[in-house]
Amino acid sequence: MKKGFTTIELLVAISLITVMTSALMISWNPAEKTLTLKQTSHQISQDVRRAAQLSLSAASSSCPTFYEDYYGFGLQATANSGTYIIYENCNQNYVWDAASDDTLIQEVSINEDLEISSVTPSSPLNILFVPPEPQVFINNSTTIDAIITTKIINDSTTHQIQINSRGGLQVNQ
Repeated sequence: MKKGFTTIELLVAISLITVMTSALMISWNPAEKTLTLKQTSHQISQDVRRAAQLSLSAASSSCPTFYEDYYGFGLQATANSGTYIIYENCNQNYVWDAASDDTLIQEVSINEDLEISSVTPSSPLNILFVPPEPQVFINNSTTIDAIITTKIINDSTTHQIQINSRGGLQVNQ
């Protein structure tokens, strides 16, 4: 009696391995995009925290002397965008204003397969932290909450970052 596998048995085994590998490769890409979406949502929430921390710390202001008592740090997100900005507000209008003395700290680009699909209450969304408490201004109001929705482009998968009027954060799938 001969030991070993027949040609048919080897072909069946190779076929099964090929089918299983193909199925894994097909399902890998959506899983990778979902993970990237989750990471991006957490990065945005960390950047909101960063703006609050800059406001709490004794970070030196780059605002002109005239406005020195009124600065704060914030994040602006726009609907249907692949970027958001972290800024220092220098002119006491509580929103990012590139034409004024406001200072851009960082423009953050998110993954090319993702976008900030919507922001509420309105776009652009400005979340500003004004020292010393810090006081939270969402679109120039201290009484409203905000939601930033991130989305995989050409897919219905979304995550939401909720920011309340006290600066509390929650990331939801």
